[in-house]
Amino acid sequence: MYNGYAGGSHYTHTGGGSNYLCLPRDPDLVNIVGGDRSLLYGAEYQLGSTDSSMNILYDEDVPCAVCYTPNTNVVMIPAHSSCLDGWVLEYSGFLMSESYQNLGRTSYVCVDGEAEGLDHSYGNQNGALFYFVETRCGSLPCGPYQDNYELTCAVCSLPSAMVYNEPNNEA
Repeated sequence: MYNGYAGGSHYTHTGGGSNYLCLPRDPDLVNIVGGDRSLLYGAEYQLGSTDSSMNILYDEDVPCAVCYTPNTNVVMIPAHSSCLDGWVLEYSGFLMSESYQNLGRTSYVCVDGEAEGLDHSYGNQNGALFYFVETRCGSLPCGPYQDNYELTCAVCSLPSAMVYNEPNNEA
């Protein structure tokens, strides 16, 4: 549908929205005078000091896209890089969110494993920030989950012809 710029609340602010937004490249703006405001900033990757090939994106601004699929249901599956049988893999990558040490909170998002930065966008502006999500076992079972491992994710869609039907419970 469109591509644009990822944005959100500043990582140190305690108020404002708690989710990332995909802002279009051609905004419709209105100048309203007076009153208090919620503030919106561009987003950047904070991926330095990792062994990932994505660490070259450190401090790059984050592009985004809002996509359309004719499939009826779309779901993001954390901690998986593939879809259930019958579902279509739209893309897979890494689960990201704001850092646990920062004041702001954001939604968990699945960032494509082939992530890119915006052209000529390098700079440490520190608005909304994207960090890898890392697991801590204990309340998560330590068998399948391990401390200090980053989570993958998959965005999957269900074709219209595959709509799930409830089992018939008639006696």
